[in-house]
This record gives sequence, C-alpha cells and structure tokens, in this order.
Amino acid sequence: MKKHLLALLTMIFALCLISTSVFAAEAPVFSDMPEKDYWSYNALTNAVDNDLLKGYEGKLLPKDSLTRAEMASILVRAYGGTEEADISAYTDVSPKDWFYKDMGIAVQMKLFMGNGNGTLSPNAYITRQEAACVIARALSLTNGDTKILDKYKDKEKIASWAVGYFASLVNASYFNGYDDDTIRPNNCISREEFAKLMDNTYKQYINKGATISSVVKGNIVVKTKDVTMKNLKVNGDLIIGEGLGNNGITLDGVDVTGRIIFRGGNENIVLNKTTAKSMIAAKTFKEPLKLDNSNSPNLKNLTIFNDVDGVYLTGTFDEINIAETANPIKINVSKNSVIDKITLRANDQATIGGTVNKIYVRGAIGNSAVGAGLSATPKALINLESTANVKEIIVADNEYLDIIAASKLMDVNIKATNFEKISVKTTTGEVIPLLNGRFIDSVYDVKVEQTKQNYTNTTIKISGYNEAVVDANKLLVTAKMYYGTEVTQEVSKTFDLKRSGVADLDKSVWTASMDFLNFGKYEVTTQLLNGDKVLKSTVSTVGIVADKYNLAPLNATLPVTYFTLSLWDITKSETGAPVPTIMFLERTNAYDWDKLPENVYHLPTAKVEQGFHDKAARMVSYVKDLYEMNPDAFFNFYCVDNYPHYILTMLVANGIPENQYHATLLTDGCGSYLIFNDTYNCENPQEKYDDMAANWKSIKANVRKTGTFDASSVKYTNPNAPEVMERYAYAIANESNNVDWLLPRTSGTLNIPNAEFLTKVKASPCIKVVGLNNLLTSLSAKGEATTKEFKALYHFSDTMFSKAAEQNKKVMMILGTKVNGEANFEEYAKFTMDYYGDDYIYYYKGHPGTPTGLYPEKQAQLDKLGITDVESSIAAELILFFYPDIYLCGYQTSVYINVQSTEMACGLFQTTKANADKTYKDLMDFFISPVASDNATYGKLCPDGKTCFLIEFADTTKYDIGIWNSTDSVISYYKITDGNFVPVKK
Repeated sequence: MKKHLLALLTMIFALCLISTSVFAAEAPVFSDMPEKDYWSYNALTNAVDNDLLKGYEGKLLPKDSLTRAEMASILVRAYGGTEEADISAYTDVSPKDWFYKDMGIAVQMKLFMGNGNGTLSPNAYITRQEAACVIARALSLTNGDTKILDKYKDKEKIASWAVGYFASLVNASYFNGYDDDTIRPNNCISREEFAKLMDNTYKQYINKGATISSVVKGNIVVKTKDVTMKNLKVNGDLIIGEGLGNNGITLDGVDVTGRIIFRGGNENIVLNKTTAKSMIAAKTFKEPLKLDNSNSPNLKNLTIFNDVDGVYLTGTFDEINIAETANPIKINVSKNSVIDKITLRANDQATIGGTVNKIYVRGAIGNSAVGAGLSATPKALINLESTANVKEIIVADNEYLDIIAASKLMDVNIKATNFEKISVKTTTGEVIPLLNGRFIDSVYDVKVEQTKQNYTNTTIKISGYNEAVVDANKLLVTAKMYYGTEVTQEVSKTFDLKRSGVADLDKSVWTASMDFLNFGKYEVTTQLLNGDKVLKSTVSTVGIVADKYNLAPLNATLPVTYFTLSLWDITKSETGAPVPTIMFLERTNAYDWDKLPENVYHLPTAKVEQGFHDKAARMVSYVKDLYEMNPDAFFNFYCVDNYPHYILTMLVANGIPENQYHATLLTDGCGSYLIFNDTYNCENPQEKYDDMAANWKSIKANVRKTGTFDASSVKYTNPNAPEVMERYAYAIANESNNVDWLLPRTSGTLNIPNAEFLTKVKASPCIKVVGLNNLLTSLSAKGEATTKEFKALYHFSDTMFSKAAEQNKKVMMILGTKVNGEANFEEYAKFTMDYYGDDYIYYYKGHPGTPTGLYPEKQAQLDKLGITDVESSIAAELILFFYPDIYLCGYQTSVYINVQSTEMACGLFQTTKANADKTYKDLMDFFISPVASDNATYGKLCPDGKTCFLIEFADTTKYDIGIWNSTDSVISYYKITDGNFVPVKK
C-alpha cells in the first residue's frame, strides 16, 4: 500500500507512546514482524510493547518512511504533552486532520517549527538529520563534539544546522550509522530506524502515579503527576515530561548520573538529598518553574532553555546559566537562597531577595542586539529586594542595564567598561549610579504622588542628597497620559529650586504642588536641571484616582439631555468630595467643551473631535486603568439604551465586580419605544423575554471569564449595526440588580398587544420614569448661576427668538429631521405659514445630527421661505422648557409630549391621522401627508397636474379634512357627509 494513501486515513496507525515498560500491555502480533535475530526486532518489540508503534490491518510496516506528523505524534505522547500552540496560521494543516492536535502540541513543545513559508509539511517524510535535530532538542542537547563524525565517509552531507545535534546524539550512542561507515543524513528515516533511535534514547516511561523505588538502566521519562521517586539510582537522564503539567514531583534520595530535565512541573517540586550532573529547565508551557533546592546542596547547576515563563529558586546553587537559544527569562531568587553566579543577557530579568555573589550581564540573545521578543534597546533588569545581598555586578561592553532597589541602594561593586548606560532606580526614582565604580548609599529622591484621593492635585517631594546632582537649580515635571503609544494628555511645570542651595536638601524635604487636571494613569518624568543640562531624570507611574466615578459614553440627543441635567446632582459625594464625571458625546459640535461644569471631564484618552466608536474603544482601556489603580472604586455608568453592550465591554470585560458598578440605560425617546414594541409584538412575549434574558446571562458570564465580548453570540440582533444589543434593554435591566432603564413615560409609549406582559413590564422596578420637565424644573430651582452654566454647555442663546419678541408675535418652531429625510419640507412649511398666517414668526430647528450650518442648500431653502434657523444642536425639549409659550410643528418626534398645552402642538408632517401614534392623535392640530390624484378616496379632490397634500384635523367641528394644492397655494376645506365631501371653505 502506498504511504501517501495511508496518510489520508484518520485511523492510520497512530505512532504514539502512551504507557511505560513498567505498565506495558500485551503486545499484538503483526504478520511482517522481522525474525528475532534481525537488528530491529528488539527495538520494534519494545516500541509495540510500549504503544510506541501501532500497526495497520495486521501489519507493522517497519520499512515505511516516517512522516513529520507521525514523528510529532510519537514525541507528544512520549512526553505526555497536552498544551497546544495555535497553528491555525499554517496553511497546510486543518483541524480535520488526524494529526492536527499533535502537531499543535509538538510546536508548543518547541520540537517542531515551521518552514519559514507558513507551512508545517506534516505529510512530508522526515530525514535522518531532521529526526536527529528533533530528538536532540527534546533532550536539550545542542552542540556535541563534532570529531566523532569523522568516522563517517559522508559527514560532509550533514547540513551545517544539524552537525551539532548529530554529534551530540552520536556521542551519546543514541544515533548509529551504517555498516559501510555512512550516516546518510538526507535519507528518509524508516519506522524501524526510528524505533531503534527511540529504543536507544529512552528506556522507561512512567505514566501512572506511584512511588518508584527501582528503574531500568538508561534515560527515564516521567509523564504524569503524583509520582514520588525514592531511594534509587537513575543511570542516565531523568526527564520530567510535559505530562506532569503544572503539578509537582518528589525526588527523595535520588542519584541521577546524568541530568534532570524539567519539561513539565511547577509547584511542589521537592528535591530532597538528590544529586545529578546538572539540571535543565526546558519547560514549554505557561506558569513558572519553582525549584526548592534547600535539601539537596550537591545539586548546584541549572541551565534554562526554551520558553520557561520564569524560574523561582530557593536553596543553594553554584551557577544559573541561560542558554543562548532561550527567549528572555525571569529569575526570582528567594531571600533564603545563596547563589554563587547568575548569568543574564539583554532583556533577561532577575529579582533578587537572597545572596548572589556575582551577576554577569552578557550579550543579547543570539549575539544580536535585537531579536525575537526583544525591544529595540535590549536591557537587562536586576530588581534588588530589601533582603538582597548582591556583592558584584559585572557588565559586558556596550550593554544596557536597569537596576531597581527596594529602598536605599546597597554598596554593590560594579565592574563595567565602555557600557552604554547603567541606570539605577529606587522605588522613588532614578539616580546617577556610578561614582568611582561604586553605588552611593544615599539617594537624591524625587517623588510625585496624588495629594488626596478624589482630587487632581499632586505633591512633589525632593529628599536626600547626592553630590552628583548638587548643582541642580530647577525641577521640570512632565506628566503624560497615553492611549497605546499616543500621548493624549500632557501637563508640565518648572519649579525654581531657590533656597540657600540645593545642598540643604539633605537636611529637609523640599515640597511643591502641581495640578494634573484630570483623572487616570500618568507617566511622570522629573528632571533635575542646571540651566538646560539634565543632571538626573526619573520616570514613574502616578495614578490620579477617585473613590467613585461617573462614566457616560452617550450618543443621540435626548439621552445626553437627561444626563447633563443631572450633572449638578451627581458630581459630588454626600461629603462634598468630587465625583469625577467622564463623558464623551456623539455630536461633539453641539456642546461647548470649554464650559464643562465642575468635576466634569471629556474622556482624557481621546480628542473631542474623534469618532464616537473610536472613543468607545479608548474608554475601555481608560476604565481598565482606573480600576487597576484603585480596585475598590465604584463606577456609576450611563449609556443609551441601544448600546447596552457597553456594560460588557467597559465594565464586565475589565473585571469590575457586580457590586462595584451601577448602570443606567437612558432612553432614546421614540426610538426606544419603537424597538421595545417591535421586539415584544409577538405571539408569546414572555417566552421571547426569557430567551433573551438567558442569552444575556450566558454572554455576560463568558465576558467575565474571557475578558472579551463576542457580538456573534447575541441572538436577537442586527449584526451589521453597532447597536448590537439594542433589543435587550428591558431584559438586561430587569435581570440585573444594578441596572436601571430610564424612560420619560410608559403610558401610550410602550404599546404591545399582550396586556398581561405589558402590565408586568410597566410595574418592573428596573424602569425609572423621569419626566424631562421635572429635571429642568429641578435645575432651575438651583438658581440662575446653575441655569447659566447649563445653557453655556449647549451654546444656548437667550435671544434666539428676539425677532418675534420685537414684533410682539408668537413663535412657531418647525421641528426638522435629518436633512436627507425631510420629504416635502418646503410644501409643508408653506402650508403651515399660510394656515397660521402673520401672527407668528417662523423658526426651524433641525436634527442635531445634521446641523444646518453644514448644509448650504438647506440654509438657502430656509432663506427663500423666510424662516429663521435655530441652533440645531440644542435639544428641542430644552428650548421648549425655557420658552414654554412657543408653538411646534414638524416631523414626528417625542418632543411634542412635553408641551405645556395641547394648543402648542400644531401640525405633524408626512403622517396620516390613521398612521400616527396614539400620543400624537391626542396632541396635534393637524396631520399632513402627500395625496396623489389617483388616490381612491381623496384623489378626485386634487386638480389634475397639481401637487396636493391631505390635511386631517383633530378638531372636526368646522371641517374634517383639507386639500393643500401647493402648486397654486390653495387650501380647500371639506366636511364629510354621508360619505361625500362637502366644500366648506377655500
């Protein structure tokens, strides 16, 4: 059977290693097993006994070549690997492939790597030199003595990248050549050859938790947890495989003649009276490796390989060395440990709590200044805790090094020549570190911190003395807030250090104050200067935080009106402390951002003019910073009810607990009612509600777990709209103890056929009915100064209707909609002006989303009609409150429900009386809509060739309807008698 056909079968012999020689199962019989005296018989038998090889249709196929996927499967199971790398970017593997999981684990184990062209070549046959490289990497063997390869006639055929690996395996007698003194590096390795290689390399696999007191001679692999090895000798390497996971293992009185290789393991690694040639940390998955060597003083050397996510050390070690091939490593030395020597490289980090005699800082990874995982300017970092005792730090030429000390710098000897930069920091700032090759004990500290929580002022302190900066005469403080790498806020101030001389600063503390103007995380740079010369520069993070915040990402008009009317009630606590109120609004030009009330701020990580959705992403990051800097803070959250998913992205995803936030969903007026009515206008609204509530809870739980909101998990949505959860407002509020839904009214607005469900909704405690006029009345009661502040925020003019006042006429304000949606505006306006006559001055208030100033054609239309434009950005409800005697007509909007008297609500455009909402039927004077000459009911009333409109009146005492012939500017009025239209007036 051809090999490439076998690769297509998902149940093809899976070359796997599942058990150990200690716990072997009865081996199957294969028809093509060689004779007992054949060179591969024992290796094949051991491979089968240990489930290393499995056959296919009764055959073992020993002479078939091995594919990369099959070899990956062997080694994954040999070590018990379970953690997968993401290999979805590779173009030649699919989750449907039988080998997909094993390939992912092998990549995570650093045994297999891509080809550099986005492929893994799983079905390609693997060569002998490729197999040698994989096995050598698995054993953390790098460069063997290449002289041993001289005995092979074809050694020159070995690729340069494989020579060291080949030599290490041949030196260890794991890999053999042929009888004709060749090693054939480019030949494909067969199944029996690979079985022989595995048999030479690994002698026992332990895959069940137990106490092991005897082992066979050779390398041992532990691939499971709950293993104790006690009072035994391992003649070879002891390999702690990935199957141990993040669990521990006890080695009690174990004498290892080779190395102990940790590819798995985390806590509870007990090394009691254990010896080995050396230890290797080659862990390939997350979580640090924790080694307690306190009771094994003879186990002294540790080499770190691969992707170890930190090594925590306790005990005595001679030398800690990091392999050239490893990524940046973090080393943590406990306060009770004693280590003679640690070697670091660029971007490695060492946190020292115990005694280290020497720390060497040498070249960058791969002898390159910049490599994978490295910054553009590689720096080693040494963090000296208060218990640390480091005697000497030796720095190679042209290297960078940062040192952080927990308190005062210790007297550490520095040996460094031709270095680029060595900086030393205490917890309060950076100092110039070197005087005559030694650190100075006393530190000249500059410290910046928030003076008092809930306030933006900071206190700057300078203390200590250092002769290197004795000439400082100025201090420059610069505070920057970032979004990513973008600076979004910056404040700076220069202080004059005039006293009797800076030298006096060692006797007392110099203090000053500086206002950072906003709340959030700042990167603060302090520079001690002598003129323009920087003597010392310190960078630190300073948080300007509060006990409580108001957060308001708001769009539309009515929700913003509700929120801004509450600003004078929510921006101070009961004790009078500020409550920072951070907001961003959709129609930025509608507001004067230079006249925000006290304690109110625009989102500091965004510019006012930036797009609404861009700001939303920035607020997510901003809230994360606020919570991280003060995990006890409480957040009052306000958003429009068609964006309730902001609760998930801005609060839940950032890990803020349920009891530390309260959300208010603000109505969008008619839009909110229409969405609710459309959502629950169904046969069984309770069933739909229950499904939406369950969907909400599931989504929230997943966001809490993953930190990510997946919009595709929303069941009732328009996936192409940003308002992805607009239908969920009621379900979210009703299912949450900390969410309210604010509406101006529920009667006549929430309107669905199912009366029982509707009654339940209206009675729900989550719905807070708040009349806009009530809020405006409350605002006015606070006094003229507060009212002026509010009007200033909205560019509100007290002279907008001065023309009508001067002529002693009434005001008729025509309410527009978005400019491109104002069908028949000119005809409607003409009718209104003809109908009401010269007793009024006519004004136009456009939609805030399409301000008239941006549409010259609209302005020209108003000029032609003699209509005065009113600032579009101002909510009509506000105008109506401050001018309660004005009259309204125009397109459909919830504004009309706020009139003081039904007489003030005049005409409704582009709507028939039958199609108008019940609320409007009780309010409006007339309804006007187009009527064509072919209309079955009213068409005969429209003269041929004329443009006509139907006018329907609420008060039918005088007449029932009218026809507006806009072509001739003629209005004809009719009574309807016995189904006939009787002319009344023209």
